[in-house]
Parts: sequence; structure tokens; C-alpha cells
Amino acid sequence: DKEDPEAAIKRLQIEAIDKVFNRAGVSKKDPMIVSSLNGPNIIIRQLYVQNTPTENIEMELPRLVKSPFNELISRYEYIPLSSDGMNHDVLASIVESATFFNTLTLFNMSGIECQILDIDKMAIVNLYNESVKPPKGTVSCIIDISNDYSHIIIVPSGNEELYIRNIEFTYSAFKKMLQKNRDISAAETEEMIRTRNFYDYITNAFEAETTENLNQHYSVKKYVRMQLLRELQKTFQYYSQQNQNKIPSKIYITGKALEMSKFAQFINKNTDIPCDKLDVTGFFNGDSTVLDYASEKESIAYIAIGLALRYE
Repeated sequence: DKEDPEAAIKRLQIEAIDKVFNRAGVSKKDPMIVSSLNGPNIIIRQLYVQNTPTENIEMELPRLVKSPFNELISRYEYIPLSSDGMNHDVLASIVESATFFNTLTLFNMSGIECQILDIDKMAIVNLYNESVKPPKGTVSCIIDISNDYSHIIIVPSGNEELYIRNIEFTYSAFKKMLQKNRDISAAETEEMIRTRNFYDYITNAFEAETTENLNQHYSVKKYVRMQLLRELQKTFQYYSQQNQNKIPSKIYITGKALEMSKFAQFINKNTDIPCDKLDVTGFFNGDSTVLDYASEKESIAYIAIGLALRYE
């Protein structure tokens, strides 16, 4: 009770990291440790750096894309998508330095020598490329639903630019709204999300199931329509206008969306675009025990797998 809250949080974080490394049997000095960042103070851009030696790419980034944060507190990171030695297609991130160094400090305090600080959305793009291996000219969409952050990512394998839109529809917000709407426990809410057809949530019949005045409840139907479907529509409209009327030919879902019953079918029905989950289990070999475990963890392990595949 007397411990400083920030110090307590840091201590618990370090203890949690220690438990993970001990359980996995991985040395903290392993040169292949990769960390990932997420949050509102991170911007992702796809850039074309021309007539520049590879070693000078990082120096060119501030000139090519202006930071939305104070220039003095901005950290630029990038990964190459393709390069001929002088002309480079790169995926760049601009991170507010406090976000970057808070994470780096935590790892340093834990005794971890972390070579690379990646970005969650970069890992998802890499997972898509390794899993789908899209042919040239393909434009796809990834809907990433996580507890506190969700994204719609348009990924081209041609001359169009990558486009990422953050949306307010998240698993934790949806669960909280559904729980209040139904007046049920958190466990009952999670069970409903796992078993009930996602399409039900936007029907009048679902809203009518409550016996109380609907004005006293959070409107699940409105939330799904406004914060998910409308944002998806706006994303496609904007991307089409900017990229010669192209829209994704396929949609992939990942993260907590995999725990939502018939979510892929719901997206397909409302967009008329084929939708499937972004495969994670296909990267694993072994008996049913291994494959079943991979399937069980795919909704939370997908970013780590995307990172691992890049640096395999």
C-alpha cells in the first residue's frame, strides 16, 4: 500500500517478463529478441526512398515524412519491403520518443538486450505476406481486433500504398457494451461472443430481447454499425479514391476477431467481399497436440509470430 504506484507497476512488469523467459527457457542475451510497440503515439507510413544508399535511409526519413510529434521527440524506425540498393520501398514508423524509450527502459531494467523495437502493425503485415504470399497486383484488407486497439489495414502487393486506419471498435469495448446491454456477467458475455452469430448483434430482434427500456442500455447494434461497419466502408471509399478505384479483393481477420462467432461470415455478408481468418497454425508442424495448441493461441500470439517470421 505504501509503494509508489509507478514503481509497483514497473516491478510487476519486470517480474512478468522474468517468468516468461524462465518458462520459455530463453536467455535474455539471445540476439534474436524482438519487441513490439502499440498505441496512439505511433504513425505508420509506406515510403519510397530514391537515389539513396541503404545506410542513409534513416537520415532521409524526416525529410520525406513530417512527424506529427515534436521533431526533437520523434523516433524514426523502418523496415525495407524491397530494394535495388539505391531505391527502396520501406515501411516506416514515427514513434513519440517517450513511448519508444519507456519500453526500451523497461527491457534494459529487465536485463534484456533487445536489438529491434518493431511495431505491431508491421508484424501483422509481415504475417500476412508470409501466410498468404499474395501475387503481384493483389490488394487485401486485414481487420485486426485486439483488446484495446483495432485496425483496418489495406495491404497492396503492387504500386499502391499501404493504408492503416485505427478504429474505436475493440474487443474490450464491445464486451463491456454487450455486458451492460444484457446485464450479465463478464464470463457470460465472453461465452455469448464465442457462441452467438455475430450478425445477431445488428438485428432488431437482438435488441428486443432485453426486457427493460432500451434507452437504459448501451445500443450494441448502433455500436457495431457505426464503429465497425461504417469505418470499414469509409476506409474502402477513401482507399478507392486514392488508388484508381481499387478495393480489396479479399478480407482477412485476426486477433480477437477469431474469438467472435461467425465474424468472418458477418464481414463477408456486409461487404460482399470474401473473408477468411489470417492463418497462423499453418506455420507449425507436429502432432495434434502442437496444432491444437497453436489454434488455441492464434488470437493472441499472431503478432509474436509475425515478428518471429521476419527474423527467422
